[in-house]
Amino acid sequence: PVPVAQSSMEQVQHEAERGGYRLIDGESLWKLYETDRDNILLVDVRQEWEHRAGHIVGSLHFSLEPTWWARWQKKRALEHLLGPDKDKILVFY
Repeated sequence: PVPVAQSSMEQVQHEAERGGYRLIDGESLWKLYETDRDNILLVDVRQEWEHRAGHIVGSLHFSLEPTWWARWQKKRALEHLLGPDKDKILVFY
């Protein structure tokens, strides 16, 4: 059997590729954050209590359950949060 974490990561990679997105690792994100912070929009999708416990400075909070139904239900709210600037690098964590 495939471990759940591996299966979930494979699903994330597949969905990202299907949508034309690129995944980066933590080290690459840190380099971007240090050199081009103004061009990055960080979105914390964890639960409210997790966000209150600690988050990346400058990030926006948008609690999102990891299901297609939750994403579909909050689509308009997420579009509003992200705004019209399509040139920014979006990072969801």
